[in-house]
Order: sequence, then C-alpha cells, then structure tokens
Amino acid sequence: MNHLLAFEIDNYQFGLHVPLVERVVPACEVTPVPDGPAAVLGLINIQGTITPVLNTRKKLGLPERLVSPSDYFIIASSEKYHMALHVDSVKGLLEYSDDQLIPIDDVLTQETPVSVVRIVDGLVLVYDTNKSLSDTERKHLAVALERVRKLNDQGS
Repeated sequence: MNHLLAFEIDNYQFGLHVPLVERVVPACEVTPVPDGPAAVLGLINIQGTITPVLNTRKKLGLPERLVSPSDYFIIASSEKYHMALHVDSVKGLLEYSDDQLIPIDDVLTQETPVSVVRIVDGLVLVYDTNKSLSDTERKHLAVALERVRKLNDQGS
C-alpha cells in the first residue's frame, strides 16, 4: 500500500506521497524574492532553513489568491531541493494500491506536476514535487536567491 497526505486547493483534492513530506505548518508571512520566478511566491524561514514557497495555484492553472492565515504550507522535498507548497487545507492520510494509479501521460503534458489515483470517493490528483519547477525556473530562483544573499551580506 502507498500513502498520500491529502490536501485541497480550490476544492480540488490532491495528494503528496508521504515520504516526500517533512512537515505541515500553518501559513505565515512570505517574503517576496525580487526578480524571482513567477512560480515562487517567496521565502519563509522554517527553523533556520530558508525555504521557497511555490505558487501551487499558478503551477496547476488555478485562480491565484493571496496567502490566508487559514492556509497551510506543506514542507516537502524533491530530488533536488526542499520547498513549501501553499495549500488551502490538509485533510489527512489516504491509502492506495498500485492498481489504483491511473496513467494520464496522454492527457497531461510532461510539465504538469500531477498524476491521478482512483479512490472510493472519486479521483485524487497526486502532486509530483520533481515537476514543481522547471530547470529554467530553478536557475532563475538560484540567481534571485544569490542576489538576495549578497544584499544581506552587504547590509551586515
């Protein structure tokens, strides 16, 4: 059996593979990154670790809105970096077997960060953290973060 952390964005049900989840934290103030990629809302500090907050709504083609105090950040990892996913609510754990996974490569593009799992109540879109940022967006973020670091060093 596989386990997903279930969450909602704009009344759509998503899941994230549990081994990728570090923790869930209430939403907090996000510091914008000057000249950062549009796919990144900004940065947060999680116990001394500066973490980019992804604009999950933009990546998923959903209407954008500001971060609300009732929202959550799912601190997660990919093969290359840590990130915070901005979500509306966290629902708990879901279990599924491999035969419930629906291949949808022919429907969605390679850049779409989701796959689908069929559950009793319908479908869950499984978020793929490895597709959260394109190579170009990752490089753009790295340059913007280096600029911020240099500004901070000059101010110290």
